[in-house]
Amino acid sequence: MNYTECEKLKELETDVIVLSEFITHGGFILANYSDGWLHPDHRTVQEIVYDYLDIDAKRLEVERRHMLETL
Repeated sequence: MNYTECEKLKELETDVIVLSEFITHGGFILANYSDGWLHPDHRTVQEIVYDYLDIDAKRLEVERRHMLETL
């Protein structure tokens, strides 16, 4: 099996940490703008960071489980 998402996460590990800390401790309220209104973003910090960095969380979990199964 090819672990592309795990490799991508490893490459972007510093970015994930920095963005997560920024969102968590920055004192910001994240929102989406549509139809002339701001709508609060109710996703987790991990979901927001993975989406921004184009990391597929579901595929990442499949890859991790496969790694564990092959041990």
